[in-house]
Amino acid sequence: GKKATQMAEPCWRCLIPYFLQCAMRANHCAFPCKMSIRLVVLAQSLWPGMVLTFSPAKLTAEVKSIEMHHQGLQTALPGHNVGFNIKNVSVKNLRRGDVAGNAQQDPPSDVSSFIAQIIMLNHPGKIKVGYSPVLDCHTTHVSCRFAELREKLDRRTGKKLEDWPQYLMSGDGATVKLVPNKPLCVESFFHYPPL
Repeated sequence: GKKATQMAEPCWRCLIPYFLQCAMRANHCAFPCKMSIRLVVLAQSLWPGMVLTFSPAKLTAEVKSIEMHHQGLQTALPGHNVGFNIKNVSVKNLRRGDVAGNAQQDPPSDVSSFIAQIIMLNHPGKIKVGYSPVLDCHTTHVSCRFAELREKLDRRTGKKLEDWPQYLMSGDGATVKLVPNKPLCVESFFHYPPL
């Protein structure tokens, strides 16, 4: 066949989402089912009869049915954008950003604090312990307090420049301990990179 560079742009560009979806499925089928409430399966698979735990809502429910593009599915795989119906839970009890996961295998739970690698962008002045910005974690927006500034990092290479810095400035990379001001579910990047 033709090389991708010889094809008309619309022809080969339509394959990019497919390749990304294939890579996502291959990498995340080994871990228990997890998805944020934006209805994209991020790890493992989802099927009718599966019992899900929702965090930080602290609810558990069984999946009654799954559909994608108004057609019923027996199994949803990583990367599938799906809707699902659950038993005995009202949509009013769930919020954008809640995380659903298999209740029997590594269920999601909220955290009291977490370690994050960050890069400060366009912030005037210095950032110190106690600063509380609003973070976007998957599809939720939560105010989190900087509890510790653990390391200052080179933002390009990730190499450690300084331990326990007193402050951060715009353009600095860092490893910090954050404490959410509201319940928040955050998973390990190693196990669930999409979350």
